[in-house]
Parts: sequence; C-alpha cells; structure tokens
Amino acid sequence: MVKSSFLNYSYFSKSPIIAALDIGSSKICCLIAKIDKNETLSIIGAGFQESKGLVSGVITDMIALENSIRNCVASAEKMASVRIRKIIVGFSTENINIENLNIEIDLKGAVVGQGDLDRAYNFLSEKHNMGNRSILHVIPFQYSIDGNKGVKSPIGMFGDKLGVEISIISSDSNTLKNLENVVKHCDLEIDEIVYTPYATGVSLLSQEEKELGVALIDMGSTLTSV
Repeated sequence: MVKSSFLNYSYFSKSPIIAALDIGSSKICCLIAKIDKNETLSIIGAGFQESKGLVSGVITDMIALENSIRNCVASAEKMASVRIRKIIVGFSTENINIENLNIEIDLKGAVVGQGDLDRAYNFLSEKHNMGNRSILHVIPFQYSIDGNKGVKSPIGMFGDKLGVEISIISSDSNTLKNLENVVKHCDLEIDEIVYTPYATGVSLLSQEEKELGVALIDMGSTLTSV
C-alpha cells in the first residue's frame, strides 16, 4: 500500500486523457480532461445524470445504477469525442472509517529516501488489522527525525530514527466490491477509488488552511461529511 496518487498527473502519463466519475445518491457527474506536456488539465467533456439505485453510499439497485452511470459517461464521451476505458471513481459512504497510526523505524544514521517512507506506510497498513475493510487512502500528516517533530519532508535528512504518523481511510470491503462490479458492468476499468470528501478537501483548501486546521463540510443529498 502506498500513498494515494489520484492527484499525481504523472501517474496517468501513459495516456493524455483522464476521466473521473463522481457517484452520489442524487446525481452522477463525469468529467473528461486532457493533459498537455506541461501537466495542465483542460476539460473536454462533461456529463450529468440523475442517480438511481444508490442511497447513502449503499447500492440498492445494481441495474438502475448501471444505467445511470452508462448514460452519464456517454454524455461526457459525446462532448469530448473520445471513448474512455479507465476512470477514477469518487465515492462516499456511511461505512467510512478514519484512523490515525504512528510508527518509528530505524535509519542507523542513513539519509531518508522514498523507500524508507514507503516501508513505513506499508508496515502500518499491513500490521493494522483491517478485518473486512479495504484501504482507500494512506495519508501521512507528520514526520519526526530522532524525536524532533514538525518535519514536513524528511527526504534527504540524516537520522537514527524516522517517525511517521498517518491517517488510514477505509471502507467496508463488500461496499467497494459492489461498486467495482457495477462500474465493470459499464465496460469501464477503475484506475482508483477516491473518498469524495478527502478529494474535496485536497482541491478546495489552501496549504495554509490545511496546516492551521479548518472544518470543511461536504453536504450531499443523503450524506454530510466533516
């Protein structure tokens, strides 16, 4: 398990086209964007459709939801004049759980590299017993070197101990399996499932607001997240 990559454009460098699908209880939105060589996004297609078969993030009618998704994606494809196969799915459910975990790993005086951070993320994710839950995001929010907290980016620093604090966002596994199944029936492959309130915070809040701390309220037709 590694950190979420849904906002890292280089993750999608194999294709200049990115498609995103936001599945809510009242409406479904699909955006298709093109990335230029400067990693600038340009929206080339958009589709909107009334959502049927989903209540509070729980699928109640697979066929109805499939039809809603198909119609929404088709509208966006028609505007963009492209056919998409892979898509990022934004999703929210009442079965979400957020936990904060921490770990300290030995560096033995070596310089911190990305491999050390990945080792810490993987260890925490694998050690933590998720039961019947699946991890959506592993989000680091604080580092420390030899007990000195407040380190924003430890890469390139020397030390004996690296401390990592992360937040793990997880969802009920069966809920995600049902979501993956209905999207697959629409002849689409999921690149990544994103917890919508998290994506909203990343896109709307400034760096200063994230560091100072704010309350962001994401209000939907059946779910409200803070």
